[in-house]
Amino acid sequence: MLVEVRNTELFHFQEVLDLQRKMDASEMPEEVLSLRRARISLLKETYDVYRGQQKRNDMQQKTILLTGLTGAGKSAACRFLTMNESCRYSNSWNSHTKNVSEISGHAFGDEIQPRLRLFDIPGFGDTEGTAVDERQFSQTISHLADVEGLDAVFWVVNGAIRRKLGPRRDMWRQYRKAFGSKLLEKLHVIVNFVPWMQYISEEELMSKWIEEFRAFLVSEEQEFMQAAWELVEDRARGLVSKSLKVRIVDMNPMYLQGDLPVPLSAPMVSSLPLYSMPMNLGELLQAVLPARSVAMGKWTRTARATRPKQPGMAL
Repeated sequence: MLVEVRNTELFHFQEVLDLQRKMDASEMPEEVLSLRRARISLLKETYDVYRGQQKRNDMQQKTILLTGLTGAGKSAACRFLTMNESCRYSNSWNSHTKNVSEISGHAFGDEIQPRLRLFDIPGFGDTEGTAVDERQFSQTISHLADVEGLDAVFWVVNGAIRRKLGPRRDMWRQYRKAFGSKLLEKLHVIVNFVPWMQYISEEELMSKWIEEFRAFLVSEEQEFMQAAWELVEDRARGLVSKSLKVRIVDMNPMYLQGDLPVPLSAPMVSSLPLYSMPMNLGELLQAVLPARSVAMGKWTRTARATRPKQPGMAL
């Protein structure tokens, strides 16, 4: 299981930067403006050196399916991952994405990073009703039928919504039935819009999310297996625990405003964070880039379990 949480000091630092971005340059002391210019200059110089030492990585391509309920932030995640303006997002509770959108580009808009092929699909739980959900899911599966395997499924979850989770369960059951048990291995739960509370530590908050999704997935496996549950319970619990990857990333669209001096995947971005970057960016980097390409934070090894083959779409 992968557990990585941001520390309080970095979180506070980012809040300060976000407040600064709302200030007009004329309102800032010259010392602050000078530090901002120095930061941008250092980021650019470091990235230029780094880029000169790397080779373009056009041969590798990672195929990712973005899914989640309407309003979770799937299209915003698409934009962060590719910096492609074709990923359109909105704040509406009606799904902004009505058809499967295929977006290709280098990870984080960085030409020296591997290419990503993202499928942004209509959200579940749309206000138009379950019939629309079922029809759009059927269209999604038909669209993906010719896709030659998926490297990852990013399930984007709105962390601010903790009640009326029926649509989340319905969505999961559709995917579990369609893709089989391999879905668990490919799954990355990306928790977005998480309220951060002063009276709880980051470790405690992460633990709560991990336990919540572990209990949810085990319960759903029990429901899926029905009478065979007693025979596979230990294996199923082990698979969920070893495969579960929960990441908390704040992908608020406000971070997309303004021009970035360097890609989000550039070295030292984590040490000298910008206003236009998502909190806990390292989680997103770790999910899409090869381990050697992630130049920020320490990451634990994610174990994988051997699974019996079950029917379902190829992943």
